[in-house]
Amino acid sequence: MLSCLQGELIVKGEYVVSESLQSSAVITERKPNLTSSLNVEPDFLTVGVVLYEWNASIRERVQRLGAVLGRTGIKIQLLNHTDLVKQTDKTQNLGGVVYQLPPDNSSPLAKRFEMIFNHAGQGLLRDCRIAAAFTIPDKARHTNIELGIKVSMACHVSQCQWLGLAHTGADSIDFQSWCEGLAATLRQLATNQSTLAA
Repeated sequence: MLSCLQGELIVKGEYVVSESLQSSAVITERKPNLTSSLNVEPDFLTVGVVLYEWNASIRERVQRLGAVLGRTGIKIQLLNHTDLVKQTDKTQNLGGVVYQLPPDNSSPLAKRFEMIFNHAGQGLLRDCRIAAAFTIPDKARHTNIELGIKVSMACHVSQCQWLGLAHTGADSIDFQSWCEGLAATLRQLATNQSTLAA
């Protein structure tokens, strides 16, 4: 059933509809989809975790963080010195970043962190919405507050929200709360941005 009068009429099933009415019908059909997509959260979010050493204590914290974030649909991407310096694909499209800070400010590890952070870390922060850090207290229960302050200030300059420094054990309530806060904040910011973008 094909019917056409000077290109103005098109047959749809048993009905003859003009092109202008057909266009209006298509636009009307799309409006409900547009409205419903405004409140949909992004399906895929990634948080980079910058690591400078690996041991049982750090593994426990990363596993706990991954479990909490995973329940909200956020995955973690482990990053090392090479990824930051060379800006590999792993550092792209991150919603947030979590830094592992060495506890001793005078150690070679801490100095290495400062060097890498000053040269590559701030570039990473500019593309992220949130940032946080955790540290493993040394035997004297010291934490690297100075490095935490440096990261916090860099976040402020980059207009990236700083969520603080966690220095308790992986099984503590404080560390659990820190992980949950990170997940909730990232989800909230991502939802707001997707609504504005739509």
